[in-house]
Amino acid sequence: MEGAEVAAEEGLKLGNLVGIESTRKASFLRILGTTARIGGDHEHTKVLYEEGLVLSRELGGAQPLGDSLLALGYEYLLEGDHRRATALNEEAAAWLRERGHKGDLQYALDNLAWAALLQGDHERARELHDGSRLAVQA
Repeated sequence: MEGAEVAAEEGLKLGNLVGIESTRKASFLRILGTTARIGGDHEHTKVLYEEGLVLSRELGGAQPLGDSLLALGYEYLLEGDHRRATALNEEAAAWLRERGHKGDLQYALDNLAWAALLQGDHERARELHDGSRLAVQA
């Protein structure tokens, strides 16, 4: 992942010099957030993902918003903040459903199922898990 991290950092630096669009910046921030997560630095991961989410929200309907919501929702799920993870993944699921992004919708629903399971809501977890499979088939 070191190569990805170096490339993303360079992309951000060059982007700031030439004023690249926010979609690219959001993508670079997600790459850096993922490398931080893999390296075990979860606080830095959240900072980078949050910054990417802010940029993505500025873009409105662009794909980076769905990606940013999923990335940050997953990070909160990993650290056990089920309330925040659920809110982000629910927003991601709604956004992805509206745009017909089936694969990512399945990912969001699976994250919601995982959060429900970890909170002891087995029935809701099963419903979400089954729904994630149906989302891809629809």
